[in-house]
Amino acid sequence: MQTRRTLIRNSSLAAAGVAISHPATLLAAPQPLFPDGYPDRNDIINAAIQSALAAGASYADARLSHKESLAVYKYAPGRTENMAFGVRALYKGYWGFAASPIWSTDEGARLGAAAVDQAKASVLGRDRVTDLAPLGNITNGHWETPIKQDPFKLDPDEILDFNYGLLSFIRSLKNMGNIRTMFFFERNNKAFGSSNNQFVTQTLYSASGAVEFDVRDKDTQSSVGVVVEELSHAGEGYEYVRERPIRDYIRSVHEEALEDLKLPVKPVDVGRFNILVDQSGVANLLSKSVGSATEVDRVFGFEANSGGTSYINEPESMLGTLKIGSSLMNVVADRSHHGSVGRVRWDDEGVEPVRQNIVTNGVLTDLQTNREGASWIRDYYKSSGLEFKSSGSTSAPTALDVPRVHKSDLHLVPAADNTSRDSLREALGDGIEFRVPNISMDFQQVTGVIRGKAYEIKNGKRTARFADAGVLFRTSEIWNNMYSIGGSDSVRYYGIFSTKGQPPQNVASAVYSPPATFKEMTVVDVKRKG
Repeated sequence: MQTRRTLIRNSSLAAAGVAISHPATLLAAPQPLFPDGYPDRNDIINAAIQSALAAGASYADARLSHKESLAVYKYAPGRTENMAFGVRALYKGYWGFAASPIWSTDEGARLGAAAVDQAKASVLGRDRVTDLAPLGNITNGHWETPIKQDPFKLDPDEILDFNYGLLSFIRSLKNMGNIRTMFFFERNNKAFGSSNNQFVTQTLYSASGAVEFDVRDKDTQSSVGVVVEELSHAGEGYEYVRERPIRDYIRSVHEEALEDLKLPVKPVDVGRFNILVDQSGVANLLSKSVGSATEVDRVFGFEANSGGTSYINEPESMLGTLKIGSSLMNVVADRSHHGSVGRVRWDDEGVEPVRQNIVTNGVLTDLQTNREGASWIRDYYKSSGLEFKSSGSTSAPTALDVPRVHKSDLHLVPAADNTSRDSLREALGDGIEFRVPNISMDFQQVTGVIRGKAYEIKNGKRTARFADAGVLFRTSEIWNNMYSIGGSDSVRYYGIFSTKGQPPQNVASAVYSPPATFKEMTVVDVKRKG
């Protein structure tokens, strides 16, 4: 496919009698490795598993991954690739792990034995009992993220053309400055096999973008920073960019920024206020205060020296009883939604993810688990009538990384009506509204700060901007103080990255969130000195 740029360039050179080869051939994408592009992948994985079992492992699994990344900035696209091979082995209740960038049966045999050797080095004293939740029906096969257009099969100049057109459009708007645009795509081919006679392959796609700029008042020299929040990581192909109304998003936030510049800027009064938090803020609050806190390894302290722990420190007594929020708070974990960056058919333990009710009417009702972690709360599952199995929350960026429990896709269940953010603002009366705020929390996800773009609300209208407003909160306080929530039409999608483990693992998951209002929250001036 020729783009406008390549047609003009090639025509001009041909007219001048110059023969060229198209530069895009240097970036030509290889064919996907799965399901048929690497025929001996099953043999490679099986060599690792059999080697681990022969060395004494009671269980072993192996993963191959081939991740391709394509980043399009203002200038030439950038391409990277990563091939990896990782093996886990369970020996006398202890885990071992070995990884390499080499794909071969000989390397598989070496890694299987090396994983067992690492596990043996961890054996101290008596054998350790490590139960793994059952897989249920063992499924095999191949699955791909449903997409319309594979960005890795496109001429990179086509994506670059789109980005240039977007930059030109943004520059045509009033009072623009500090413009930044970027689009990023990934294709991750994965294969997984285990000593449970399971073998599956997946091709996972993701797409994201960043469009940011400042809108300036030429008279006062003040400015407002703008982020197009609808472009976070999603499980889609090039259609995520091409078919979305990105220019409409830009017009909307540009108009909002122009209105912001008309508002006076004032210091915030310290005190307790009712607040409105937009979808972005609620999504990030949910991801940190509930998503991180309900990962089973954090709950039991196994991430204490890296990712942190959790306020859920006695899960045996807290599950089914701990009141995290008001009765309006219902949180579901579900990785099956189309377009979600966290959507998979199998997690990195070969488990098909399940739908979970994490918080029900404000009460903690489940944790996000892997096969081992599910056994730690087996008694709760038995007493509550829930099925004893992994939730399918295990993942890793590549096969070089140890599989860990990472956040599943979270859904904050909206109100049954059509309540919008505008109607929540009107109902707020007097208070403070936060737009696209940052959320930071402590080591246990107990206390935190909301800070960012804030507005004074009087009689349901924005009347001023606050320069340095923030909210100090405790997790149980803010969710129990939630007194209204947006309806289904107000729900927005966000792909949010979280970091965990040593070495650090960056994994994206989805949050679906409406806006919400919270009563009597502690508002401070974050830059005021004591």
